[in-house]
Amino acid sequence: MNKSIVTAAVVAAVVGGFGAYLVTKPPMDGQRTSLGGMSSGGMSSQPEWTDAAWPFPIDQWGQGWAYQCKAADCGVEVNVYLRPKIGFCNCQPE
Repeated sequence: MNKSIVTAAVVAAVVGGFGAYLVTKPPMDGQRTSLGGMSSGGMSSQPEWTDAAWPFPIDQWGQGWAYQCKAADCGVEVNVYLRPKIGFCNCQPE
């Protein structure tokens, strides 16, 4: 192979790899989104999750877990509801 073709391929691979790194690397502290919890702008550096009341009616799977992050801590109010539904799919290995 021609030496200049190999050199061009290596340069293209390095530039492409560096571009992929820049796209996939995590943001610096000053560039974080509201989900990451900014240290400026009135939000805390770490979101503070608290237990909340289960807002849904109770059914055959019972009560689940509810968590809330206030707007002051997360940028917007975030509610997370978790409830395992064991046996829901009737998935038995054959």
